[in-house]
Amino acid sequence: MFRKAKALGELGYFEKAEKILHELQEKNPAGMTFRRRRGSMRVNDGQIDSAAANAELTRLRAMDQEREKAHNQKLRGRPLNCPIFDFS
Repeated sequence: MFRKAKALGELGYFEKAEKILHELQEKNPAGMTFRRRRGSMRVNDGQIDSAAANAELTRLRAMDQEREKAHNQKLRGRPLNCPIFDFS
């Protein structure tokens, strides 16, 4: 689930990734190990705790804010990182 949330976030589906990461935080606050079956053997997906999910959420939020900032500046008609139009 953690890998799925990370991939969705990288593809731009922030809301879906955020939902999955919050779900992981609620289900696994102590950092228990996830396991799943693949064929006849068990595969360990690794240890995902709420701190790792929180760190991924923070990283995804920062990426989403950068995308939104770039989009908003395009709507204003000002190019990004242009010293002529820098009003900050």
